[in-house]
Amino acid sequence: MTSSLIVSNLAVLQASCCCCCLGACYIFQMGFLAACLAFSCFLFLITGHAILRLTDLAVYSDFSIHSSMQVGAAGGVILFPALLIVSGIEECLNKESMRQSFAVSVTLNMWNLGRSIAAGAAAGWAGSKVLLSHGHTVMDPWHAAWAGALGGTILGPCIIVGTLL
Repeated sequence: MTSSLIVSNLAVLQASCCCCCLGACYIFQMGFLAACLAFSCFLFLITGHAILRLTDLAVYSDFSIHSSMQVGAAGGVILFPALLIVSGIEECLNKESMRQSFAVSVTLNMWNLGRSIAAGAAAGWAGSKVLLSHGHTVMDPWHAAWAGALGGTILGPCIIVGTLL
């Protein structure tokens, strides 16, 4: 996902900030990372829901794509702290010397794909759960998780290829 790419650039951005504005720079970076994560989960849910609507399953046809937008954005923001920690751990483990091996590079890309699928599913579940508890009309958490996982499966390789180029 894009969060690991942004986390890898945190040191570069922090080095370019002066001491007096380091706190503001850090807050801006975290806000930007949260927005990117919410947007990617937003896209995962929209993509998965749109494809599942084509299957004529009643659950996905009963709810609009707008409800998936709400679920994806809310779920992405809710998952931000957890995915930030995972991205930080990955950044510590993902050294350039490790990428020299083709097998390690393929394994890391498979991990990124799995993370996209898991992030989509978790964002769907968490976003739906929170929005339902606040009175919004969205699909149930399990179907939202399925839509997010499908969207992550389809868009995950696109993100991986985009970061490799």
